[in-house]
Amino acid sequence: MIQKSTLDFLKRLRSNNNREWFNAHKPEYEKARSNFGDFVMYLISLVAKFDPAVAHLMPGDCMFRIYRDTRFSRDKTPYKTNFGAVLSPGGNRMKPAGYYLHIEPGCCMAGGGIYHPEPAALYRVRQKIDREFAAFRSIIAGKTFTRYFDGIEGEALVNVPRGFDRNSPAAEYLKFKDLYTMAMFTDAQVLAENFATECAKRFRAVKDLNDFFRDAI
Repeated sequence: MIQKSTLDFLKRLRSNNNREWFNAHKPEYEKARSNFGDFVMYLISLVAKFDPAVAHLMPGDCMFRIYRDTRFSRDKTPYKTNFGAVLSPGGNRMKPAGYYLHIEPGCCMAGGGIYHPEPAALYRVRQKIDREFAAFRSIIAGKTFTRYFDGIEGEALVNVPRGFDRNSPAAEYLKFKDLYTMAMFTDAQVLAENFATECAKRFRAVKDLNDFFRDAI
């Protein structure tokens, strides 16, 4: 389970996001990262029961580095203030579609879908949504999905992309450049003994959507 000390470290990092503080508290970081890695390993075992495509993964395949890439960002703080992981056949690359876990004090979430797909992959997803909109709509309107999620999120275009009918029933979904969904958790829920099970439930609820995308890609 996620330890309180892990959230506490992230809270303190948010208030002390500089290399001097981080280096002075490196053992605390290593302990927190190890805790998150153990949690991810257990979560993989749960998800593999309904999605064997992730069974080969190890935590190192899934987890993101805590170091931020500041080269093209106005925000020059050197560290992320969260632990994140993606469970997908491609590891943490969210390819072809996967499950995402984000642990950050006050902003913890779990969900899945596709994020920043390559243009060719996104085009094939759009084609499938347009061609099989009834099936797509049945997934995101189904009881299993709506029990945990409010709909599709992601960056979107203003207009329907070129090559698709602007009057298509699927028009609003064809505008999306990312297609994912997320469920939020409180810090108390994250620290509970059943958090891994609850994450797995959300991932199970998004599996049909991931399968739809993987079939397209």
